[in-house]
Amino acid sequence: MRTNPFFESSPYALPLCKTIMQEVEAVAKAKGLTIPDGKVDELLKQCTDVGGLGLPSSMMADNFQGRPMEVEVILGTPVKEGLRLGVPVPTLLT
Repeated sequence: MRTNPFFESSPYALPLCKTIMQEVEAVAKAKGLTIPDGKVDELLKQCTDVGGLGLPSSMMADNFQGRPMEVEVILGTPVKEGLRLGVPVPTLLT
C-alpha cells in the first residue's frame, strides 16, 4: 500500500507511524547515533506532502518483485536493540 491510502485508512494511521518512528529514533539515540531534532516530523511531512497515492514503501516493492520483505531489518532490529538497551518499544512489540 502506498502512503496516502494508508494514512487515510484510519485517524490512527499517521499517529501510529509517528509513534513507531519515535521508538526507532529512541533506540538509535541510545546506540549513540545522531538524529537531528525534528527528523521524525520532517520525514512524516515529506510523506504527507506527496500528492496522489503517495509514496511506495520498500516492502511494497519487495512484495511486487517477489522478494522477501524487509520486516526483520526494518522492525525486528529496532525491537531487538531496544530490548537489549532497555529502551521501551511497546508499539513496535505490538
